Amino acid sequence: MMVSDEVMPLVERLLGCLCTQLAGTLAGEACVCCPYPGAVAPMDFCCQCEVDGRTAEGQAWVTVARIYPTTGSFPTQQRGPVTACSMQMWAADLTMGVYRCAAGPDARGNPPGCNQVSGDLAKVLSDAAAMRSAALCCFASDEVSDVAVGEWMPVGPTGGCVGGQMTVTVGFVECCPPATPDARSQCL
Repeated sequence: MMVSDEVMPLVERLLGCLCTQLAGTLAGEACVCCPYPGAVAPMDFCCQCEVDGRTAEGQAWVTVARIYPTTGSFPTQQRGPVTACSMQMWAADLTMGVYRCAAGPDARGNPPGCNQVSGDLAKVLSDAAAMRSAALCCFASDEVSDVAVGEWMPVGPTGGCVGGQMTVTVGFVECCPPATPDARSQCL
């Protein structure tokens, strides 16, 4: 029997919303837009690349920070026992982020100027607006009713990369895997 995963479709949906929103930002679409395992995505694709004959920049990603049982007061974590083989409300903390190319020293080793770092900040804040839009609109029109948007936090600059990340907590229902095909309907 295959165990179904309720979280990966949520990850893919949020990532799709984020990557769509990035097309309208100052830096535009990202070179790479994919889900990553672990707490944070590695800074592998920060600067320019070519995507379908167009210039793109950076990397967009979604990771799963944690999954936990929640109470009727979403997104509060349930601290008491979980009833065996009953329907259970869960929450997944999804972290989305974007990395972009950061201005670096010139050929003489001088630090970047004010206009360059100001441009970096403008790109990062434009991406932050895209993340807010993805967080607010991605799950607005369907069966996912429990969504809590967390804070946006800057990342870097490190190694020529700069960006930010934001947590979106999404609720979902899960129950014990059915012993028989008919048992699944008892959980729904």
